[in-house]
Parts: sequence; C-alpha cells; structure tokens
Amino acid sequence: MLIQRGAQRLMPPEVLGTHIGSPISHITRRSHSLTFRSSTALFGWLGVEWNLLDASPHELDRLTSVIAQYKTFRPLLHTGLLFREDHPDNNIMVHGVSAHDQSHSLASVTRLANSPSSHVDPIHFHQFDDNATFMIEPLHLGTPTYAPHRKLPQWIDEGSITMTGKQLREIGITCPPLLPASSFLIQIHKVM
Repeated sequence: MLIQRGAQRLMPPEVLGTHIGSPISHITRRSHSLTFRSSTALFGWLGVEWNLLDASPHELDRLTSVIAQYKTFRPLLHTGLLFREDHPDNNIMVHGVSAHDQSHSLASVTRLANSPSSHVDPIHFHQFDDNATFMIEPLHLGTPTYAPHRKLPQWIDEGSITMTGKQLREIGITCPPLLPASSFLIQIHKVM
C-alpha cells in the first residue's frame, strides 16, 4: 500500500501495474484478506499474481466479482483525477480518483495498523464543488472487516448519505471502525 502510494506520485494509475497476489505473500510471508488485496490493487492497472489453482471456489467467485467491478470502474480510474486526503491518524490512508466534471468518484479508505486512540476523526474531501450535492455510498469488495465491538456510522448502516461539497470539506463523513490491514471503498456521485 505504501509503495503504491509513493509510486503514484510519479506515475498515473493507468500505467502503474497493481496485482492481486496470493493470500500469503511469497516474498514477505505476510497474509492479507482478498478484500484488502483487491481494494489495494484496484487503483492501478489491475492484474492477478496468484496461482489460481490454489484458490478455493469461493475465492475464485470473489475474484471474478472484483475483476468485473474493476472493469466497471476502469474508465474512471484510468482517466480521472487522482486525489489524496491527509487524515489526522497516520494509520489511515485515503485516496481516490474523481471524474474531471466531479460526476462520480471512487475513494479508498485503509487502516494500516491500530492507533493509540479508539477515536477516529472524520474523513474530509477537499476537491469537490462547495455548492454541488453528492451521494456517498460504501462499496465493499467482499466481507467488510469492521471492528466488531464498535457501532457503525449511520451512513454505513443506511447505505448512503447526501452532502454538499462544502459539508464534505468542512464536516466530512464518519469513518467506520476498521480493523488493521483492512479497506473499504466509497462511491461518490454528483446528484445536483
């Protein structure tokens, strides 16, 4: 995740090869969920670097779904404007791609590790027109990995929230309680 984030400072997503690897990395021996590996690889030229003969039928079904979603988002991901949002918690990374006309955007929110505090600051988006209205929806590439002992934000429970660009910038959206090494995606659609 950190290497990809740094590489995207020099190379746009459409030329940066990003791959969904095997559950256990053959180089580092680290293990990550398919959801985490998929949401990381989504923001580049997605490929698969995994011996699929070792994958279970369930993993193959989920991988098929991820690839189909990638194909849906590929025009946006490869032609849109890349953005990064600084979050007060250094263990939370927020980045995404927005259409030039702000009609739709896709963002990723990732928790790399636990933080000393259980409080999580809101996620702010600064690139949207203050006077436009946007619908914000969570998107999961598999099973969400929220902290089980914490209440989910209302917008996650209800499936969406509508806010102005000014509200997204000044108030932000409540970040759900993510477990370490987990991600979720946010779809943002301009409605007015």
